Amino acid sequence: MFTQYIHADRCQPQVQIPLIVGAIILICGVILPRQVFGADPGRPPFSEIEAAVRQSFAGEGPRQANDIISRGQVARALKQVEQTGWIVPESEQLLRRVLADDDLLVRSLRTRDGRRLMSRVGGQRLMYDQLDRVAREPGGAALVRDLPRLPDAHLQAQHLEQFLPKIGSGRARRVPDFDRPTGHIYTVDQLLAALRELYQAGA
Repeated sequence: MFTQYIHADRCQPQVQIPLIVGAIILICGVILPRQVFGADPGRPPFSEIEAAVRQSFAGEGPRQANDIISRGQVARALKQVEQTGWIVPESEQLLRRVLADDDLLVRSLRTRDGRRLMSRVGGQRLMYDQLDRVAREPGGAALVRDLPRLPDAHLQAQHLEQFLPKIGSGRARRVPDFDRPTGHIYTVDQLLAALRELYQAGA
């Protein structure tokens, strides 16, 4: 009888060892990547998502870093992202933040003169936002359409409000929230920043 107890006591650790090893594998393989490294084994790294977006836009021809983007382009880029295995959450809301393909600002800045202008000023903080706001003011559409054709357009773009039609007593028009972001997405870099926020929110 005593020997049976000894034999049973010796065998018990052999049963527990596989259970312990399995628990360690579970912690290292599932829990640690999420809590320590912030990774989700079920989705690709963000570098793959960024590569898919850039590849989508590169496939449409030569681009400059500050070229304006439009809703149709972003819709195609999101389809490309889906091929990485990540479905973009709130994609419809994201698309609404991008100007339509036929928006006046998009059409004006996709001309040869418009691209030349934005290659010089597109990197300035809020430049796209300010052009967007001006375009929606009375007389602003004509200003945004004609501005890129001016020989000193990059200088005139620094004083957009001054070129809007004057109001009573010749006073300059003040555009509401002129120095604040519109919330729209205008460039590839801004699109990637918005996607990164959504990606990190789902971590």
